[in-house]
Amino acid sequence: MKRIALFVCLLVCSISSIRTSAQEQKVRYIKYTDSLVNGTDSNYIVNYDHQLVVRAYVQKKVNSFTVGAPSDYKDLKYVPNNAHNVGVGFSYKWFSLSFGLFKVGSEPKDKGKSTSFDLQSNIYKRKWYLDFMIRNIKGFYLSDKERVPAMDNFYVNPNMTTTVIGGAFWRITNDRKFSYRAVMTQNEWQKKSAGSLFYGFEAYYGAMNAHGNVVPAEVAATDPFVQKNVQKLRYFKIGPGVGYGYNLVIDRNFFISAGVTGNLDIGFTHEVAPSGGGGTKIGILPNINARIGAGYNSKDWNVNFNYLRNNLPIHGSIADSKYNQFSGSYRLSFNRRLNLGHKARKMLKPVDEQLDKVDKAVNQTIDPKSSKK
Repeated sequence: MKRIALFVCLLVCSISSIRTSAQEQKVRYIKYTDSLVNGTDSNYIVNYDHQLVVRAYVQKKVNSFTVGAPSDYKDLKYVPNNAHNVGVGFSYKWFSLSFGLFKVGSEPKDKGKSTSFDLQSNIYKRKWYLDFMIRNIKGFYLSDKERVPAMDNFYVNPNMTTTVIGGAFWRITNDRKFSYRAVMTQNEWQKKSAGSLFYGFEAYYGAMNAHGNVVPAEVAATDPFVQKNVQKLRYFKIGPGVGYGYNLVIDRNFFISAGVTGNLDIGFTHEVAPSGGGGTKIGILPNINARIGAGYNSKDWNVNFNYLRNNLPIHGSIADSKYNQFSGSYRLSFNRRLNLGHKARKMLKPVDEQLDKVDKAVNQTIDPKSSKK
């Protein structure tokens, strides 16, 4: 209830502060569409940093930890028992924040109970974007109900935990014409189709603790998993990457967006297998991730669907030992852009100053020459 009250107060304050006349609104709109804003080409991008974007959304997060099987055998795919989430949020300049309010849909009892701590930040700037996460999940079940034939229900490991900490940074080369903000945070409008190359890097630390063997005894008795004695896993991976994204605009208002990035990571993996095996391995781990979006964009409204995919392949020290840590999300959001009146701007002045300080410091670090201009 506190989250709902906070959001309602922010929304009411923003709406009540709209004091501009129709003429002033027209002048403001012309100002932001007919000029170069932050170095963008106004024929391709309209910037709405001067407005507050509020949204309501429905989201489904998907996570899994997979134990790779030998050839001709099926992998073990562990997933948590999660439902859809309904929430609200806002974006102002480069800062976005979302609040999950309640869950919709059922969490079947035969799939066990899962708990999680999930802090995720996706910051989209004009020249770059950053993904960061801290995620800890406890309680998993095997997605294949028939994977353990002796059981009538799903195989559940209520104590199994996975942890992932890290993120990725990407530089957008065609920042004058291509906008990820139009797709992901809705404080820009892509009016014409454009694409861009990306370059950057990613770094992740992760861990898995099965609180027992990660391969169930019933499966180990019939399938020759080399990880049958593994109980814990820790890994760290870091590496450079390149990618490409494209926003296809149809009839000015409708859009389809797709972006793919590939990394060549150096991975450090340590397996703990008290009953035999285990150890540490260093190797090269290629990685491909994607983000997809589609929807409708206009001056005031945006309806948006997007999908984010984060895949982390892991190679263990035992011969042919492989794992995969996967996370993703599907989100359908309804977004409204609000003009801010004089009182709201005066109230937000300290916030503007702090955001500008952070923005300037980051830009000086990333692109010193550009920040001095």
